[in-house]
Amino acid sequence: MSEYVPKAKWLEPEDLFYLGFHFAEKEREEKKFGGEVLHLLVKRSPQSKLAKDAKSKLKREGFD
Repeated sequence: MSEYVPKAKWLEPEDLFYLGFHFAEKEREEKKFGGEVLHLLVKRSPQSKLAKDAKSKLKREGFD
C-alpha cells in the first residue's frame, strides 16, 4: 500500500471503504491495494458497519 494512505488521518472510514471497495475489484497490484485499504478500515473502525461490510468484501474477493 502506498505509505501515504495509513498516514492520511483525514481519510474517514467512508473514504477508505469507497477507495478499498473500488480497487478490490481490479486486477493485480490495484486489487492488492484495495485489500490493504479495506484492512486499514477494519483496523481503524473495527466495530463499525463499514468494517463489517469491508470484511465481507475481503472474504468475497479472497483476501482472508
